[in-house]
Amino acid sequence: MNNPSPSPQEGPHLLFLSAADDEALMQRAGRLAEDLAVDAPPSLVDLCSGAAKEVSGSSRPLPSALALVAQDIEQAATRLAKFSQRGKAPGTASGCRRTDEACARTVFLFTGQGSQYAGMGRELYQREAIFRRAVDRCVGVLDGELETKLLDVVFADDEARARLINQTAYTQPALFVLEYALAQLFISWGMKPDGVLGHSIGEYAAAVVAGVMELESALRIVVKRGALMQALPAGGKMAAIFSDEAHVLPLLADKQESLSLAAVNGPTNTVISGEGAALDALCASLSAQEIEYRELVVSHAFHSPLMEPMLDEFEQFVGQFVLKSPTIPLYSNVSGKLAGDEVTHPRYWRDHIRGAVRYADCVLAATEEGQGVLVEVGPQPVLLGMAQPLLDEREEWISAPSLRRGKPERASALQAAARYVVSGEALHWEALGLGGAATFEE
Repeated sequence: MNNPSPSPQEGPHLLFLSAADDEALMQRAGRLAEDLAVDAPPSLVDLCSGAAKEVSGSSRPLPSALALVAQDIEQAATRLAKFSQRGKAPGTASGCRRTDEACARTVFLFTGQGSQYAGMGRELYQREAIFRRAVDRCVGVLDGELETKLLDVVFADDEARARLINQTAYTQPALFVLEYALAQLFISWGMKPDGVLGHSIGEYAAAVVAGVMELESALRIVVKRGALMQALPAGGKMAAIFSDEAHVLPLLADKQESLSLAAVNGPTNTVISGEGAALDALCASLSAQEIEYRELVVSHAFHSPLMEPMLDEFEQFVGQFVLKSPTIPLYSNVSGKLAGDEVTHPRYWRDHIRGAVRYADCVLAATEEGQGVLVEVGPQPVLLGMAQPLLDEREEWISAPSLRRGKPERASALQAAARYVVSGEALHWEALGLGGAATFEE
């Protein structure tokens, strides 16, 4: 990674505006677009810094808000003009800022296996010092733990090495490192989580943020987990059945030795896992009943009986490390409820591998009260997509995706910050290179 870091002056940057109501906000955006249509407009960073200083100096920002991400001043002017005409525009987030701070909550969602891809995090590693230091800290701990260095896999330039990202032994630590570093970046920007949850391997990153595991302990546990799974015989399969848990469980009643419920991701998204032949037979039965399903592309049948040969060794390994009770709310995949002291026992992390991921229950528990923002911390917005049917009835909760495959990473991360600040939360503008300093650390 020898590419030079871009200057802090270079975009993209985040522009924040507020006004008394939506009409006034559209008018303000229009006036600002006109002001930028001059021969020598200000630089984008100066424009955004000025707006950041304005909101930082205000004791109470106005309720109608616009956050806009732009690559340069021309794009900012274009998006402001479009917003002034339509009340929406690409690269913008807008809405009515909350005023009841007691109800406002931010929950981080950490994405699971299947979301990985070669090159994920490359731009943030080049551009964001906090992200880069977090990644380097992780790979320093992992030095010698993996046959091929993790960054050589994640940022691979050749196809053969890039394919390693989909081998479980590399997938799991790669996702953990990316998600831990991205969480540190968001926290440095002021996006502090009031609760965390993850999906399968994602719960390890959530556990570190929640104070259950030290970073170094989690890294070694995740590497051991991935290696033990990788060593299991191949041949298992997984499938997502587009029906609810109540309809799926009876299908598994006489197949407990070969198949298991692997995840409950939503009202009509239930995953089964296990032996290939048994799953094929079940899927044939589903087709006959005109029940829709989709086989998943996986290396192993996770959360199934085929995981059992590794469980004793894994539980013993986890027993070497000190685990603590969560310091912020952690929603458990195992129970689908708020986690307690059970996460301090190695048995919990054994059951976490073997049992079903109760993701839908986690989302419902995390959003049961109040209002807030769900920020997906991962390489693709997989979890928010699965949560959307649950959130349709909870409109007071805002979804904030972060990275998207094939999209510029700083701009995508800033879009998450835009949704966060529009919801009524505050950002550390200095951390975004605005409001005075180009870098910021807590």
